[in-house]
Amino acid sequence: MTRHRLPALLGAALLAGAIVGVAWHALNVEVEAPVQAAVRPAATPLPPVHAEPRARAEAIVASSAGAAAAASGAMAPANQALWDLCGIGRMPVPRGRDPAELPPALGEWPLAEASTRLLTVLEHGTPRQRAAARLVAHAGAQGDVARPLSQLALQLAQHGRDAGDAVVMAWALALCEHGDGCAGQVIEDWIALQPENLAPWLALASAEPTSTRALAGMRQARHFRLGYGALSGTVRTALTAAEAGYVRASLLRRALAIEGTLALPPLMPVTRWCPARPGVDASDCDHLAQVLTTGSDTLLGYFVGTRVAERAGWPAARLEGLRATRKRLEAGATRMAAGLIDPSMQPWSCTSAAAVDDFVRVLGDVGELEAALRVPPGAGGR
Repeated sequence: MTRHRLPALLGAALLAGAIVGVAWHALNVEVEAPVQAAVRPAATPLPPVHAEPRARAEAIVASSAGAAAAASGAMAPANQALWDLCGIGRMPVPRGRDPAELPPALGEWPLAEASTRLLTVLEHGTPRQRAAARLVAHAGAQGDVARPLSQLALQLAQHGRDAGDAVVMAWALALCEHGDGCAGQVIEDWIALQPENLAPWLALASAEPTSTRALAGMRQARHFRLGYGALSGTVRTALTAAEAGYVRASLLRRALAIEGTLALPPLMPVTRWCPARPGVDASDCDHLAQVLTTGSDTLLGYFVGTRVAERAGWPAARLEGLRATRKRLEAGATRMAAGLIDPSMQPWSCTSAAAVDDFVRVLGDVGELEAALRVPPGAGGR
């Protein structure tokens, strides 16, 4: 299976994921070594986690100011930046190699504490939440799960079986694709849960290219559902209102980054079979195009479905309608991405935090494709 979530043909649709990644990178930056070493003096205890956010942040910064000055010298105004930290207020922080850079006292440490609280809630929740906890914990701070994780995949698959949750089965399959034979059972479990979903049948067709059973299953499929947005939505429901807004948004960006690295069931069988090949007739290609363009919850599914419709020889007027919808989707995805950026270029402001929260909420409620269609034409700027 391919590790890339979107092929090159998606164009503007990739922008949304890219901007989420850039925004998250801004919150996982490296502070200059002298400042990083000095900001947290070992002899000074941190204020309690339950302290009011601004009071806690001010106490951390104040308690470390002397040590920071001793290590790096007095900060000149040119080396300071004022950042709006939602839930705290405007705070002066050292400027590093990147202007959007926070010292550990305001970035790394509160994020680590919030991550611990998040994982505790998830681990004591529903089977899907427990599966999300395992995935988030293994991904780490960089949101990177692009490596073989067969043992984790089998654990997620067990959660999926326990709850009858096809979304969790999709997460499991994304992890075990390069593993030691775990994909076969996960695919079968997913098919058992969702025989009408084209996605697991495509996975079976990729794993067993000569499988007539896979083709028969695809002929019965009625939609192409991947549940993209379910992980970040699960994380969102587990976050408490007590978290500072910029910390909450950072954890949501991390969840989106994890989802962006998960492999999807390959669409290669579809493009390989259409135009019709031996064993695949024109009606099969027509059916696959119909499923992907009318029953997909992702941009990927719709865009590939448009290509299959072209290869299946759909009438010109019908193809023109598909292309017009594709343009709307691309424009909507671009506007969604633009909407995640505060025009004042304050990545941790309440405006930015609310935009990320809204994005995750809508993605979880209606799916990626419908979310892009619902973006108003004038949206994207504030």
